[in-house]
Amino acid sequence: MTKNNSVYWAGIEYLYTKDHPQYPELEGGFVYVFLYTEDASTFFHKIQSFFLDEKLEIIKIEFINVYDKKMKWEKPDDTKRYKKIYKEAELTGEIVLDDFYAYKR
Repeated sequence: MTKNNSVYWAGIEYLYTKDHPQYPELEGGFVYVFLYTEDASTFFHKIQSFFLDEKLEIIKIEFINVYDKKMKWEKPDDTKRYKKIYKEAELTGEIVLDDFYAYKR
């Protein structure tokens, strides 16, 4: 782990591109994305590249913030879930995604 890095997270709305295998059924959706990185700009560029590779188009970024691992969610199970995702992102240095909430065409 690099000393100055943090786990950043974002809420991202996306569309399925015509090249995505689920394009005929699904229009778009929302997902939380986590990544251990040096700053918000690097986070943005890595996430943008990842979504392009996955044949998804980002249409709106709700926020990009450093994740506060002390944050309490309304449901204790959600607090545990996001702490687990946080730890995975911190340990692996990889992009970690929460569940995709997709909507149909």
